[in-house]
Amino acid sequence: MPNLSTQQNKAKPTTGKHAVTAPHGSSIRAGRPSPRGRSLMLAEARAYLAEHGSRGSREARLIAELADALEPNEQAMPTSKPSRVEKRNEKFMEGMAAQAVERRKEEIASGRLLSAAALAERLSLTTQAVSAAVRADRMFVLNGPSGEGYFPAFFADEKYPRRALEKVSKALGKLPGASKWEFFRTPRISLNEKTPLEALSKGQVDSVLLAAAAFLDDE
Repeated sequence: MPNLSTQQNKAKPTTGKHAVTAPHGSSIRAGRPSPRGRSLMLAEARAYLAEHGSRGSREARLIAELADALEPNEQAMPTSKPSRVEKRNEKFMEGMAAQAVERRKEEIASGRLLSAAALAERLSLTTQAVSAAVRADRMFVLNGPSGEGYFPAFFADEKYPRRALEKVSKALGKLPGASKWEFFRTPRISLNEKTPLEALSKGQVDSVLLAAAAFLDDE
């Protein structure tokens, strides 16, 4: 490993955009070392300080300051191989994604989710009218296993007043379809442990709108 004391004599720091000679002869711009250059500089700074210490000469003090400046950046550099924790997290996320796909397939197969064409047919609407309702946030879409769009079948269920459903969907604004789907089907304390769908079937539109506002604030 080159001795940094000789390198200090050969390459004094400059200002502006002039190049500075880094360890092993690599060229970097002042204040902006490359990741490889930064690693080399830090390694040689550590070796020099281990041999000479950080006190005494002006050069040693400057090298100590250089090492302190480079250390946080070196720790932040990504490793070439993922850690065990990162591998476990990646595996967990892959498992969750696979479960979500299977759950979505089951919801489609059971008829809880409908294609745009099927929903339009049940409501005696055109697919253009359904698309317009989505753009206005009065309806929402969920992604199917292959990326195609599906709609909650409850929009075509006479048990629930469609105008009320659309009003609540609009109140939830631009939340993702999956979040709206969760809201409508999850029991809420404010609704006496009923789901918003159950509350709407009993005409409790105002209570559901209040619950929707609270849900929106929590997102």
